[in-house]
Amino acid sequence: MQLGVWLPSTEFDVDPERLVRFAEDMERSGLSFLEASDHVLTTRLPPEHRSASMIATGFHDPFLLFAFLAPRTTLSFATSVLVLPQRPAALVAKQLAELVWLFGDRFRLGVGSGWNAREFEALGVDFAERGAILTEQVAVIEALWPGDFTTLTGHHHRLDDVGIAPAPPRARAPLWFGGHGRRVLDRVAQWGEGWMPLVGPDEPSLAEEIESLRRLTVEAGRDPADLGLEGRIAMLSTDTADDWLRAADGWQALGVTHLSLTYQGGGFVDLDRATEAIQTLVPRLTA
Repeated sequence: MQLGVWLPSTEFDVDPERLVRFAEDMERSGLSFLEASDHVLTTRLPPEHRSASMIATGFHDPFLLFAFLAPRTTLSFATSVLVLPQRPAALVAKQLAELVWLFGDRFRLGVGSGWNAREFEALGVDFAERGAILTEQVAVIEALWPGDFTTLTGHHHRLDDVGIAPAPPRARAPLWFGGHGRRVLDRVAQWGEGWMPLVGPDEPSLAEEIESLRRLTVEAGRDPADLGLEGRIAMLSTDTADDWLRAADGWQALGVTHLSLTYQGGGFVDLDRATEAIQTLVPRLTA
């Protein structure tokens, strides 16, 4: 099981060098990867909305953030998740390929369809079509990834004998999918290297979804053993280290391959406090 942590994203009082020190502290603490979430635009939402405070504050661009940090650490990176329908698929394929070409096979692209209709409207993307757009986008990325010239015609995309160069030094795009539902599991089974569920390990439906994913993967002609599963532990300020360890045990029982520690919105806005909490937890998780 690989351990990782969400990068500071909504804490914009963190200067770039403090962010580097945080990444270096995480590497010394024994973590394997750093993770970033994504929103292109910020919106003002009603106070009762579950993500109002985060969205109003904002997010760093994950590709630029990874390019800034990759030379300063040997850790891997993941998005959880990139709102793929808000971006041109060919551009995402190019940017991801460039990261892999420059810094090695250290990146996982977790993608999702998004939920904030205001963002989609401002970016000129049909919110109602976001799921269909994402499915086509994955096909575009997969077609472009080998670096050959390719032709593809869909409802939302048309490639006419085009390619990306330099070709990424990797056979397949490192695609992971976040979210729930049959369409998400179908995408994981057909194209994904892993799944990022958005619930805790005690969610009653999670084991059933994992079993469904295994079955769909076999039907797609792939080996379920090759799929990764990423869980997350929300290190809320009201929780204790024992609570976090119980969550980790729950994820391990489900066969998790990656475990992400999150603290945003949980009282650890101070990076020194977040670092201390994580450094206390990691030895107990790896014991």
